[in-house]
Amino acid sequence: MPVLLEEGESYNSCIAWEHRSTTLRVVNCDDTLPFVCFKKKYSVKVVGCGTADSEYAYDSRSGSCYKFHRSSLNWDNAFKECQHEGAYLAVINNHLESIVLQDLYAKNPKNTIISEVNHAIQIHIGIRKNEGTWKTVQKDQTLKEAGYETWGRGEPNSAVPPEDCGSIFRQATFNDENCYWSLPFICEKDPEILYE
Repeated sequence: MPVLLEEGESYNSCIAWEHRSTTLRVVNCDDTLPFVCFKKKYSVKVVGCGTADSEYAYDSRSGSCYKFHRSSLNWDNAFKECQHEGAYLAVINNHLESIVLQDLYAKNPKNTIISEVNHAIQIHIGIRKNEGTWKTVQKDQTLKEAGYETWGRGEPNSAVPPEDCGSIFRQATFNDENCYWSLPFICEKDPEILYE
């Protein structure tokens, strides 16, 4: 619908629809007004991780998306960072998913990781001890309920100071660790699919 400008108005002006009428008028572009959005109807199909963050990658073996964070944070901050990204600290649900995380870990050599703990021999994972029981962060399941409870040799050892947060070694076996240690971590995200 063409709009004719009156004398003194320029094409740099904004146009508003008069309330309760069919009339358009030129207004100051800095005015705050109610608005209506228009989107042309078409079918959309998005398949993937549902994020603009290109570091998330879908793995068909597990059906999840993962992102390896090379910069270390303590467990609580890693948990928050994953939440901020619409994800959660990775949770291993079966042996196949442990292989997926081992493969992801292997793509990140020690010299590419910033960590205060022994050249990143372990990374934060989405398990935490709650009232003496190890549970996942995603569904608050015990490790057995989640489907994977393989600990590293001698773990959990509950060393001092308390080791109430979970990590994995490169072989994807669990380790109990101090929650304040800054370690790299993996975020996991469910893929988002919108159908036409």
